[in-house]
Amino acid sequence: MYRWVALVLVLLLAGCSSSSTLPAYGIHATNDLAEGGGTVSGHRSGAFTFDSCGDLKVGDFTFNGLGWQTFIGKSYDIGVISTGIDQCTWSGTALLVSVNDPGIYISVSITQLESHVPCDSTMEWTAMYGTGKFANVTGSGQIHFHCDHQDGEYTENWSGTLNF
Repeated sequence: MYRWVALVLVLLLAGCSSSSTLPAYGIHATNDLAEGGGTVSGHRSGAFTFDSCGDLKVGDFTFNGLGWQTFIGKSYDIGVISTGIDQCTWSGTALLVSVNDPGIYISVSITQLESHVPCDSTMEWTAMYGTGKFANVTGSGQIHFHCDHQDGEYTENWSGTLNF
């Protein structure tokens, strides 16, 4: 009987001590924040509103979508891009927020170098500031917006470099 009890205890101890070496599936869902930075890519889709510019009026493009981005993982963004009166050069800001930890975000400025509506165009982004791991973020790149005016939905694709 002693041998059986000893064998069970050894197996229990071996099982408990080896559990830390078992694969931890799903960890990447909360640990998408890779160290250091590098090339960034991402995509999101969601809803937008758009008021055209020109004819003595200010243009306005607001968007919010859900998707994924390198270093921040599953995320959503909220942005507003606008123009001055009779100036169809767009600029504004967007906030990229981690879905897994909404306290982690990156704020970017968005500018357009040519006069063209934001839908179906490519714009430049520059990281302004961030929180948590991204507190000292720097970087820049491009966003391409594609809009479906029938449904009021858009997709966006990000590319560039982030350092943090």
